[in-house]
Amino acid sequence: MKITDVCSPTGAQTFPFDVSVIVPTYGDRPFLKRCLASLAAQSFDIQRFEVLLVVNGQRPFNKAPLDEIFSTYPDLNVRIFRSTIPSASIARNIGMQASLGEYITFVDDDDEVEHDFLSNLFSEVSPDTVTVAGIMDVEHDGKSAKPFYSSDLGLKIRELSQDEAINPEQAVFLARFNSCKLVHRNILLKHRFDPDLLSGEDVVFWVSLFATEKFKLKVLAAQDNTNYIRHKVASSVSRKNLSFDFNVAQRIAVIRKLLSIPANKRIKESLVIPSVKAQTGFINRYIEEFPTDYNAAIKLLLKNQIDLSALPLVAPEDADTIAFLYCFAPFADTSAIVAGKVLNQNKHSVDVISCDLSTVRQRDPSLYHVTSSVLRHHTILKNKPSFADWILNENFARSAVKEATKYQRMKNKPYKHMYSRSFWVGSHLAALQFKLKNPNVLWNAEFSDPTTRSSTGEFRTASLGNGPLWKSLLKTIRKVQKNYHPYNMFDVIEYSTVVLADKLCFTNVNQLKYMAGVCPFPAIRDLMIQKAIIRAHPVPAKSLYYISDSDYSLNPNKKHIGYFGNFYSNRSLSKGFSALKHLTPEEQSQLEFHIFTSQPEELSEEIRTDDYPHITINVSHYIPYLEMLNLCTRLDLLIVNDVTINENLPINPFLPSKLSDYLGSNTPIWAITEPKTALTKRNDVHYQTRNDSQSEILRLLRKLI
Repeated sequence: MKITDVCSPTGAQTFPFDVSVIVPTYGDRPFLKRCLASLAAQSFDIQRFEVLLVVNGQRPFNKAPLDEIFSTYPDLNVRIFRSTIPSASIARNIGMQASLGEYITFVDDDDEVEHDFLSNLFSEVSPDTVTVAGIMDVEHDGKSAKPFYSSDLGLKIRELSQDEAINPEQAVFLARFNSCKLVHRNILLKHRFDPDLLSGEDVVFWVSLFATEKFKLKVLAAQDNTNYIRHKVASSVSRKNLSFDFNVAQRIAVIRKLLSIPANKRIKESLVIPSVKAQTGFINRYIEEFPTDYNAAIKLLLKNQIDLSALPLVAPEDADTIAFLYCFAPFADTSAIVAGKVLNQNKHSVDVISCDLSTVRQRDPSLYHVTSSVLRHHTILKNKPSFADWILNENFARSAVKEATKYQRMKNKPYKHMYSRSFWVGSHLAALQFKLKNPNVLWNAEFSDPTTRSSTGEFRTASLGNGPLWKSLLKTIRKVQKNYHPYNMFDVIEYSTVVLADKLCFTNVNQLKYMAGVCPFPAIRDLMIQKAIIRAHPVPAKSLYYISDSDYSLNPNKKHIGYFGNFYSNRSLSKGFSALKHLTPEEQSQLEFHIFTSQPEELSEEIRTDDYPHITINVSHYIPYLEMLNLCTRLDLLIVNDVTINENLPINPFLPSKLSDYLGSNTPIWAITEPKTALTKRNDVHYQTRNDSQSEILRLLRKLI
């Protein structure tokens, strides 16, 4: 027997082995003798493989039990390594680094392998082929061991093709445990077990390897005497008692590592996401038993910046509200943010169905914080998004209603409430179809903007629709307004929503007056006014402002003015900025503007001027929502501005949604207004200046300085 102690080395091995078997152990485990006995009994030539026994966490080190075992198997090539840190990950990493074999496999110290395990695995292995043995389990009840049986995992391995090598994507489950695989060292040694993980380190290791390396799998599970034998005892993972630490906190740590694995979309979907879902199963089992910890689990997921849409979480209670929201978290869009704040304000548990906007919007998983206390289920439909295409919006509506019906059937009781918000109008279209099928649900439909008119007051353009849903909507409208003839899909969706919704929510009185005023049908107009409720955008919960600390740099010697939002032909800061040239160089040098928008390059060109050379103006891309909230608390002044109206807009119907985000920051708000707008009527802004009044703007800036 050859023994090497890393604390007192006897010299490096000079001969290579075909196989290295790595066995992490605490050293005096009662099962270790059984494990080593199975290795000593291998049909594979004992001189062609080595065993690396890595003792970890045992203090003081007691070699006596090992000497007793080794005296029984004097021909077994064993090297012993010690680590004072109790970590299987560190032990495996030590074993891999010290290994001398061309191929490597792992055996746990409480398991064993059958007689031909190494021989058969080695017979068909190659540098680009990983061989896979079968698995059998032995159940221990604390007194005796039950006979061998083929576990569910063993049966799954046997179901794999054993005639020819297969791709790793065809056997994703093999990447969730260490055992029964023989791998070439050139593949294996590119990876390390993560010692920061208290459990699930094997899942992260193998999924990363499967996702980033090129190899085939050759399954040998049908061969006799080739099985890896797992002894399932009370401490086995599958038998651990439910705990928040193991089932939730440790699983979240694993999920975060899995989602960080660099892989293309195909590999992510075929390898990574199924493994994430398997980890989520542990969380769901815990929540089922301890439903009051659901919100704590959600908060921990969000704290770890995990996108909830990637997880098949099962909520502990049924939602009483269904929300059709074409745009929703995790997609960064004003409509998604406002809808989330409304749902949180309503306090009803909610299931949400939304559209996949990944082709047109950036992702901001932090948006899930807004609804973390009320969101129960969320399905993102893979429909192609469209703002004004009837067929694509109808496809979304059909899929959304099908999903909502499935939810309703699962909980075996109807939804009491329904919420939808436009824009995008696909939200209302899905809600319309659901309301037609479920007339007793109480529907609150919110309009963010006039549906039929653009921000400049012109008719929105879109095609006419067709088909059964279109005809049902026309029939619905004509029950109220007999002489109705559609202009396009926008007026059909708006007017049928007015007819079928129980409540119509508007953000300000001007919006209601404008939408009612441009409606040419008296009966529909009367219904709109009758069902209307006025509700400004909700202010975020105070806690949301301090979840994500912004590291955005601010000069302590300057006054900082912030603006978050896009600019359009009828909404800009050009008039306000023209007043800056009247400030003295000393006054200019004390101001710094911070503008966050979707097209910073274009805006930088637009505002570049020599008129106020001493003012610092920083133009940046949007930042994540929670970071924006936090930064609002650090600035000295926040700008919100009105839309400039023309002859197509006899009344200004818009109230900037950013105002509600600013209000919770406790930072003074500067409103740059147009005459008689909803913004001019607000008494919760600190300063108001007219857009065309340079004197008012100058007075304010000098007061700030």
